[in-house]
Amino acid sequence: MFAKNKTNQSLVWLRYNAQIQLPKKFLLKAETEERFFMTKNIKQHQFIYRISVDKQFPKNWNIGLGFVNFWASSNNELSNTNLVAPEWRTQLEISNQQKISDKFSIQHRYRAESRFIHNTNKEYTALESGYKHTFRFRYQIALTYIPFKKEEKELRLSVFDEILINAGKNIQNNIFDQNRVGVAVRYNFNKMFGLEMSYFNWLQQRANGTDFYNRQILRCTFYNNFTINKKDKSK
Repeated sequence: MFAKNKTNQSLVWLRYNAQIQLPKKFLLKAETEERFFMTKNIKQHQFIYRISVDKQFPKNWNIGLGFVNFWASSNNELSNTNLVAPEWRTQLEISNQQKISDKFSIQHRYRAESRFIHNTNKEYTALESGYKHTFRFRYQIALTYIPFKKEEKELRLSVFDEILINAGKNIQNNIFDQNRVGVAVRYNFNKMFGLEMSYFNWLQQRANGTDFYNRQILRCTFYNNFTINKKDKSK
């Protein structure tokens, strides 16, 4: 399957991720991300806004419900069309962190997405009436190593792999959607601010089942954490 026709592309992703720790072990998460082609033309590829609410459970288990607003330009970076097609998603996510030692941990993330993708014409120049509905299932595993930690400062090194599978009556030839494998370096300046640089390969099967996008991604993420403390009634 992976020896079929490939279209090679390079992109830069810029992401802002905010998390607000709420009372009663609830966590509000929001992120926005801009994605740009960088191979032959500097052009916007996708824009994403995601928001979710997680419930935290013992032994580092989280369950969250979320909503995603996704806007996609043409996958052809040399295309002259300015069309940006919307997609709406709901998601259910379950994650767990297994602590191996003070420096090593393994993270598992399971995500199910219900996707409503706006129809377009074949030339991707105009929207057409209606939406195509599909499901997608994602599993990511990551190994994290912490070589440096002092008070609130922390350096994290990670390797990760994620596989995405399509499902639904509108999926004909591309049950396998994509695979993402890469590495990341994150530095937390304190409990509130962190910066991460990551590189990964995104191999995606196209709808015809025989062609692929082979994308090299450089992503920069700014993390911002907040806490809303419950008032102490004893004071």
